[in-house]
Amino acid sequence: MTIKKRAVNAISLIKFNNEILNLKDINDLALKSISNDGDKISVVTSDDYVVNGGNGNDTITTNSGNDIINGGRGNDILNGGSGNDTYVFERGFGNDTIINYNPNLDSTDTIKFIDGITLNDLTFSQDGNNLYITMDDENSVTVKDFFNG
Repeated sequence: MTIKKRAVNAISLIKFNNEILNLKDINDLALKSISNDGDKISVVTSDDYVVNGGNGNDTITTNSGNDIINGGRGNDILNGGSGNDTYVFERGFGNDTIINYNPNLDSTDTIKFIDGITLNDLTFSQDGNNLYITMDDENSVTVKDFFNG
């Protein structure tokens, strides 16, 4: 798992095959960085971060920053906290769960599918208050309490 601090109000992003970094991330190599698989990690500052999980089953929790979160492979639990977060999913992402509902927050989160995943690859369904986005038996996203509005 890697964590890198994002620059506040950065406009330019550099996109690699498996990562999205802003210019501050590239220039500032002395920032927080963790690498491992199957981690449980919490980011407890209000700064903006890029968080990339590994191949294990990660639990990623961030705070009030506007974070970019990619759980990587494995069955991950993702919680972006109160910021305007972007959840990134690429082929082989596993069966992940986003837990981010809070009726007292005024934030807009984004789910972004990359690596050639299109709308035609996905099916959408509802069970109770949860939204299920399914690609196949091994790749799905559950958005807990999506329909709680």
